[in-house]
Amino acid sequence: MAVDAWIELDCEPRRTLGSGELLQLVKLRGYVELIEDLARRQGARPEDVPVDLAGPDGEQVLDYERLQGQTAPLRELASHCTGCPANLWAETYGCVTAIGYPIDAAAERWLLERLPADLSVEPGLHLVRAIRDFNIEGARVRQMRAQGLLADPDGLARRYGSFTVTSDQALELLLFTRLQPAAARLFLLLYGTVEPVPPDQVQAALAGDVPLKQAAFLTESDSPSVRNLKRVFVSLLAAVQLGTVVRLAP
Repeated sequence: MAVDAWIELDCEPRRTLGSGELLQLVKLRGYVELIEDLARRQGARPEDVPVDLAGPDGEQVLDYERLQGQTAPLRELASHCTGCPANLWAETYGCVTAIGYPIDAAAERWLLERLPADLSVEPGLHLVRAIRDFNIEGARVRQMRAQGLLADPDGLARRYGSFTVTSDQALELLLFTRLQPAAARLFLLLYGTVEPVPPDQVQAALAGDVPLKQAAFLTESDSPSVRNLKRVFVSLLAAVQLGTVVRLAP
């Protein structure tokens, strides 16, 4: 289980399969790659490696040959990924990434640390306005937390005097707000994953007149959840540059 994230770019695979079917097939391809990796380690044929996957609906037996048949459309359309600027995370269909569950506390802490240091100037003013305008209370993330989808049972908070932003709110703003291209630039500013923009240039950055440069670099010391969050922000930056958005499906 995971938060699926993909760059919504008009392309031949997406036009042929549809976004939902493409995402499902990419997830199935992940099972294919899992079986092939296990087979290499065991010195066996993938067809001979039994894999049982535990999920919310019970245990599922993965059949390699069946998965190969189901994912055939991906192989048939894979050539369209060559040279695609959204193809970031894999040789093909690298427009798709994910944040695996449970999301660890390090990722919540990393996200809160990205927020503006001062709410009295931009982009801090934008953060407060976004929380109020979108009515971000964190309820949907608290429900995820109750389901065990976040490792920390309580969550974290960042205090600005009398104003507090919880990690529930920070995650809800990221995961559940439907973005348009202009709003995607705002998110990069809110979460501090771009180089600092002087207050007098914030509006120019939101309009695309000032380049947004990625600062959420992946490192070997990152926890899996932090690494996955960073990949989402790199995808978001690419989406801004391509004039589109990143869709997230918690």
